[in-house]
Amino acid sequence: MCSAAILTNERVVISDYKPESCTLIKPDVAQAIGLNFYLGAALIAEDGARLGMLAIIGKEYRVPAPAEIE
Repeated sequence: MCSAAILTNERVVISDYKPESCTLIKPDVAQAIGLNFYLGAALIAEDGARLGMLAIIGKEYRVPAPAEIE
């Protein structure tokens, strides 16, 4: 799932997951964990190196506030 943000180099927000909403998230994985909400962002060093991911995953529909996305 985290590849969605690392590969696009953007924050990824999915408020109500459906398989067609993000082709980088495998539907069987999403179903296994009960995914409905995903917010992911790549952690990038000053030199551009990707250090990892920060992700919030939820089982309930959720619309994050703009401040939560930043």
